[in-house]
Amino acid sequence: MKAFILLSLFVAGALAGVEESIWLSKQMRIDAGTSAEYNGRIVGGSTVPIGQFPYQLSLRQNGNHICGASVISSNWALSAAHCTFPMPNVNAITFRGGSASRLEGGTIFQAAQIINHPQYNSNNLNNDVCVIRITTSFVGSNIASIRLVNSGTNFAAGTNSVVSGWGLTSPGGSLPVNLHAVNIPVVAQATCSSQWGTGRITAAMVCAGQQGRDSCNGDSGGPLVTGGQQFGIVSWGAVQCGGPLPGVYANIGNAAIRSFISQNTVQGSDVSVWKAYNSRLPGGAAKIAPLDRGNVDKSARIVGGREANIENFPYQLSLRRSGVHACGASAIALRWALSAAHCTYPVPQMNEMSLRAGSANRLLGGTVISVAQIINHPRFSEYTIEYDVSVLQAGTDIVGQFIAPVTLPPATSGFAPGTYGNVTGWGLQSVPNSLPAQLQVVEVPLITMEQCRSSWPAEWITEEMLCAGQPGRDTCGGDSGGPLVINGYQMGIASWGVSDCSGGLPSVFANTAHPAVRNFIQEHSGV
Repeated sequence: MKAFILLSLFVAGALAGVEESIWLSKQMRIDAGTSAEYNGRIVGGSTVPIGQFPYQLSLRQNGNHICGASVISSNWALSAAHCTFPMPNVNAITFRGGSASRLEGGTIFQAAQIINHPQYNSNNLNNDVCVIRITTSFVGSNIASIRLVNSGTNFAAGTNSVVSGWGLTSPGGSLPVNLHAVNIPVVAQATCSSQWGTGRITAAMVCAGQQGRDSCNGDSGGPLVTGGQQFGIVSWGAVQCGGPLPGVYANIGNAAIRSFISQNTVQGSDVSVWKAYNSRLPGGAAKIAPLDRGNVDKSARIVGGREANIENFPYQLSLRRSGVHACGASAIALRWALSAAHCTYPVPQMNEMSLRAGSANRLLGGTVISVAQIINHPRFSEYTIEYDVSVLQAGTDIVGQFIAPVTLPPATSGFAPGTYGNVTGWGLQSVPNSLPAQLQVVEVPLITMEQCRSSWPAEWITEEMLCAGQPGRDTCGGDSGGPLVINGYQMGIASWGVSDCSGGLPSVFANTAHPAVRNFIQEHSGV
């Protein structure tokens, strides 16, 4: 009779050290009463270079490898919920990426947030999935994200797939130092269910393996991949690795799992963080209602704009918080960047902040640079959004391909109304909240202070602001903190505007040529 009790492999036998014991506690296996012979590797597998599996991560707790995981976006990883259940102290969780070695090399990334599936069941391991956000971005040699299958995707029985990890290489032995992988076929749901017993295999699970070829203890949380797409997460299986029973994986194509991942990671998180810094009106919700002009059609870009190449706007930066794009910014000197004070108010922890430079893609490429110091204008008002300017000192030089500072104007200088300038950023493209991956640019004309004050309540437009835009041409979600550049000079910093991005009212910028703004920048950055 098969024993259908989930076992922590911590009880399976003594191992070489603490790390192996911790790892075993996260490997969920069932004593199915069968046996199999080990061949010294993940059953039927072999050692592999990290360059072939750049999405593979080692999930670590207090520096010890506990599970596998995979890179799924610039700052999100995917693993099994039982690896992070009960919820650990997030400060104890890290990843090693970019190395085939479990012990050294690559890059260590600090976790910032762990989200287990709300319907995860620790008794039967249904919905065994978690997403983990890191404090920075997954960048480095031999590090790349893996594409996830779409909701509803299923693969036919026999489809070849590959699973990778640092699982046991022999019974009661120690974890291998180097990454292993094995090719295994998908097993039909009905077949898997009949083999494991009615009711154990749910729609949130998918099965793979054959006798002699098994993920074995090839790391809970590790990726199951076919055709360059991850469709499974190592979840549970038989203690007797390589036997007739297939391994069981969380099914990424399952609607409840796929929507959980989407809602909590790439797009959803980026938009929620971006929105926190991109309020369109001063004074909060009290001023939004009377000025809401209703919904209008949005183009697929910043209103009236188009996609842009970074080489044409090499000063453009993505200001990031915990690895997520929050605001635009601009390079103004070797170690200094310029953005909006409301993007950095109250001043956050420096280790949460970074800048991506030299890439038109919000999610990857270019160079990620740490932030050492943030200085907001002393007269910045969170309510009126006056003096909405901050300078950021980089931890290293802002240099690289397609990276160059923009020129700031002399104090009190300006351009005539009607002069067009470029506003760049990665703001919302349309009403269904999605940030574009590619940099956007829109040309907008300057308008007079009188025109701006007649469009907005006059008291909202103060002397250190300037306005630009016309119907059909709006910065819209063109990123708070982003630059307005005219004839090579950054004349403004995107600050606020109408809530529905209709282009019917002008956008408002901090005026970099205003003496109180220009002197502040010069005093602190030397520019």
